[in-house]
Amino acid sequence: MEGQKESALLNKNPLFPFRITWQGLENQKIFSLPHWHEYMELIYVTKGSIQIGVNGEEILLNEGDIAFLGEHTVHSSYKPEGQLGISFVLFFDSTLVSSINSNVLESKYIKSFLSAFGSKYNYHIIRNENRNTELYDILSGIYREFFGKQEAYELVIKGYLYQMIACLIRENCIKMIPEEFKEEHIQQVEKSLKYIEEHYSGDISLHKLAEECNISYHYFSKIFKKVTGKNYKEYIDFVRVNEAEKLMLEDNYSISEISYKVGIPDQSCFYRLYKRVRGCSPTEFKAKMKNA
Repeated sequence: MEGQKESALLNKNPLFPFRITWQGLENQKIFSLPHWHEYMELIYVTKGSIQIGVNGEEILLNEGDIAFLGEHTVHSSYKPEGQLGISFVLFFDSTLVSSINSNVLESKYIKSFLSAFGSKYNYHIIRNENRNTELYDILSGIYREFFGKQEAYELVIKGYLYQMIACLIRENCIKMIPEEFKEEHIQQVEKSLKYIEEHYSGDISLHKLAEECNISYHYFSKIFKKVTGKNYKEYIDFVRVNEAEKLMLEDNYSISEISYKVGIPDQSCFYRLYKRVRGCSPTEFKAKMKNA
């Protein structure tokens, strides 16, 4: 199945890549042609049924069912003729919950949640017969906060998202990923994350990180990827981009000054790195922030 890319922004604020809709209210028509986007999507049916098409397969979602749609997954949706169909739909980038500041305790739950969406171009369906009212209440709270946009609404929504993850795990809608490594080794990886956050502007090699943690190079490379979901270079790039955005928000520095401060003296390299991580240029980011 081919589909068109949906390029609409999740949210006007690029630092908060999230959106929620409540579809099917008051006999609202639900229909979308095959499309895809570069963010994850979660559909939770609250009443009736919703028909979705995913990668060429037709799937009927009933009340309580949950669809986890990964990035780049081609999908469509519509409400079956003559049926009531209401659902919460969440759109978000994985960076919203997989923060670089998450500790090991949090990360094992977050990784299990993100794994439910499958790899890119994939999806996962949960037949949730329990129809837990707690999940409905959490999503209703997120919806109110997103459209109310009171002061610090972003913090409240992130709190709700963590509650949602916990609820999905407790209701067995999400399976925990088995622990594969010794606790002390995971703690050593966490030590390396702290080292990166303190030295991101310098030259950090994988050998240096392994040495700091007193772990062999090859084993450290393996557990770093498993624990963080990124290889060490991707993680360092992610930290540098986050730190660069903090400086861009201050509006006191030029792009060349910012790229130097985060450890990338070549401005053209910084532009390429930023666009690879965020999907837009640093200049475009600054413009979005002014319009947010």
